[in-house]
Amino acid sequence: MTISPVNGSKLYVGAEGVLTAQLPSPEFALHKSINGGSNWVESGGFPHQDNVRITKIAFHPQNDNIVYVSATEPNGGVYRTPDDGETWDQRVAGMDITEIRAVAVSQQNPSILFAGSTTYVGEGFIPARIYKSTNEGITWTTPYTFSTPVFISDVVFDPTSSLIAYVTTQANKLFGIPEPYPGGVLKTTDGGQTWAEKNNGIINRDVKSIAIDPITPTTLYIATGLSFYFSTDGGESWQERTAGAEIAPTGGLVAYNDTLTSLVGTDLSLLSSRFLPNAGSFASVCCKQSVF
Repeated sequence: MTISPVNGSKLYVGAEGVLTAQLPSPEFALHKSINGGSNWVESGGFPHQDNVRITKIAFHPQNDNIVYVSATEPNGGVYRTPDDGETWDQRVAGMDITEIRAVAVSQQNPSILFAGSTTYVGEGFIPARIYKSTNEGITWTTPYTFSTPVFISDVVFDPTSSLIAYVTTQANKLFGIPEPYPGGVLKTTDGGQTWAEKNNGIINRDVKSIAIDPITPTTLYIATGLSFYFSTDGGESWQERTAGAEIAPTGGLVAYNDTLTSLVGTDLSLLSSRFLPNAGSFASVCCKQSVF
C-alpha cells in the first residue's frame, strides 16, 4: 500500500487475488481510495487482464496524478500513469529483466527513479539488477548487478537527496540456498554509481522492506521475516525492535509526511507504530487479511 505524499486520503494498493471484502475486483488488480481506505475503486486503465502482478507503487512527490508501479512477469516492468490511473504505459527500455520487484521516485528530482529486479531463472541465470532512470522511466541503465541469487524487495530515496538511496534484498530461495541467506541493506551516496552493504547488527538478512523517517532521514526501519530493526545513523548500525509485535512482519513499512506513523503488513493483520526508535510498540489496527 502507498499513501500519496500530497493528499493523505489517497491510497493505492495492488491486490494479488481477492484479499478483503473491500477489494472485490479481479485478481492482480490495482485499486485506489480517495477517502483514506473507506472505499476502493479499481484503476480501470491498469492492464490486470494481462496477469501483471503488482509489487510496489510509488507516487510522484509533487503531483499525485503521476504514479509508478513495478510488476513481475509475464508482463512485468515499470508502469506509469500521468492521469491518476486512467491510462498506463509500460516503461522497460534498457531492462534485460522485467521481473521488477520495487520502484522508487526521488523526492528532490522526480525524473530520477530506481527499480530492482529478481534473479532470473527462466532460460539461464541472470543476476538481479538495480536499474536507474533519469527521464521518468523512459529509459533505464544498470548501475549495479548482484553476484548472489537474490531479489530486490524494496528501494527508497533519502527525501533530502537524490544521491542517497537504500535497497533491501531477500534470498531467491528457488536456488535452495541454506541459511544464513545472502541479502540485507545496500546504500548509495553517489546516485547509484556505487553501493555498500549496511548490515551491521542485522541477524536475519532476509529483508522485506524499508522506510525512512521523513523528518530525520538518518532514522530507518526495516522488516525482516522474523522481526523489525531500526537505525539512527543512516544504516551504519541496526538494533532489533520487536516490542508488541506478536506476528512476524511479511509486508511493507510506510512513512507518511510528518505524522511519523508506520504501517506494517503481516500475514494476518495490519500493525501501526510511531517512529520513535527507543519507545512505543506495534499494535494491531485491523484484523483482516493484509493488503500488502
